[in-house]
Amino acid sequence: MFTRTHAQTVCESILDEDRRYNAEHNILKSQVALVEQLFARGSELVDAYDEIHAKLGTYPRALRVFFMVLLDTAMEWNPQKNLQARAGRETLIKVNKQIADTAETLAMLLRRRDALHNTSGFGSETHYHVAEVLALAGEGSGRFSGCLADPLEKLRATFDLKYWPTLEAMMDVVAADAAAAKVIAT
Repeated sequence: MFTRTHAQTVCESILDEDRRYNAEHNILKSQVALVEQLFARGSELVDAYDEIHAKLGTYPRALRVFFMVLLDTAMEWNPQKNLQARAGRETLIKVNKQIADTAETLAMLLRRRDALHNTSGFGSETHYHVAEVLALAGEGSGRFSGCLADPLEKLRATFDLKYWPTLEAMMDVVAADAAAAKVIAT
């Protein structure tokens, strides 16, 4: 048989207060279950409670916040969610790679089409001005139409095509951005 240390009593009273509140309000049932598991394994946690209390016991609010964060973290990070998060991360890395590759290919194709327009004696009446593409892409957005469409058209009319980036240059930027993307946890 073991005797509860002062540290364990203090830590478990904080946990029990949250457990009772959640149970009474019928909320955070998984946290209630987790706290009950912690109580069931109390004899295994004596050293952990002693260490936590030694570090934070003189700061009661810090001790409460620690346990709140611990429970929240335990609820958000479990083996199944970890597997899903890792799979999502790997998918995001692959998608960024596909975007980089596709944007590079599109930039190359846009350059090739531009060269053909200039040398083949044929044109295809396709978009070539970035402002035109922006205006058409923004047509479905009330905010774009109401706030940006007119100033953009004035800029387009004011500055010749040589002042604007090409569509292929924009694709180069998209490709470089996706290729250099660092996937981080949010």
